[in-house]
Amino acid sequence: MSPSLEVRKVTKKFGKIVALDDFSFSVEGYTTVALLGPNGAGKTTLMKVITGMIHPDSGEVSINGFSVGQDRRKALRTVGALVEQPEFYTYLTAREILDFDYKIRTGRSDSREEIMRVAELTGITPYLDRKTGGYSRGMKQRLGLASAMIGRPEIIILDEPSFGLDPAGMREFREIIRKMGRDKEAMVILSTHLIYEAREVCDRVLIIDHGRKMLDAPIRSDTSLVRLTFSSQGDGVLALPFETVEVEGRSAVIRLPPGMTLNGFLSQYSSTLPDLVSAEVYDDLEGQYVRITSGE
Repeated sequence: MSPSLEVRKVTKKFGKIVALDDFSFSVEGYTTVALLGPNGAGKTTLMKVITGMIHPDSGEVSINGFSVGQDRRKALRTVGALVEQPEFYTYLTAREILDFDYKIRTGRSDSREEIMRVAELTGITPYLDRKTGGYSRGMKQRLGLASAMIGRPEIIILDEPSFGLDPAGMREFREIIRKMGRDKEAMVILSTHLIYEAREVCDRVLIIDHGRKMLDAPIRSDTSLVRLTFSSQGDGVLALPFETVEVEGRSAVIRLPPGMTLNGFLSQYSSTLPDLVSAEVYDDLEGQYVRITSGE
């Protein structure tokens, strides 16, 4: 049976601040969903409600059919989470922390092999027997990710997991998430304010702003759409033998025919468009994000 998560009409206020406003969404199966929004949009609050760290003022969250509010233990039994910057008891080693997390999640004591698996995935193998009091912020983030993954939970909740990682660490993290998606290892709910991160690793995006769900859509990987930008009005694009999806000012979006790449288009048609300044595969996620979060 595949994992499921349902958030129904959740509202959460902190004083006069509405952190979540009648928020609803549902996810089924082994997929990766990005919660995308600016700082303060409500992403972390939503993740805390999902994982039972805080209680909503109204609404309900259910995981695999169990209510987080009414049956928290059963609901969270197969959930791993990294919410906000992780902190650990400084006198414990990473191995001790992961051993404890494994026993709590699985009820078993055979943790050695699983500890080595998540340690290798997250790059903390050389640090397993060091006390976490000496860990850098990036190493704590890696350990937090390992803790969320240990025991192979069906659902993994990650709150800006690349925060504090260097570029190499961010690249490694993205590959871990992609692998989980490819291998259908877990449902991943990932919060971020980085558009490229959402685009690279997720199948679906929810844009959140001021506690409200503003967009819920699949992340498009349609490379047939191309945005052309011109130095003048660019009316010549209308004469091209392609579907014109959008024309706005000095830019236009066209759809290439099956089998034609962007480079193929440029080599064949750029000479007929002397005022062409640039051409790129079109992805409107960034445009939608800017319009939504700027209040346009």
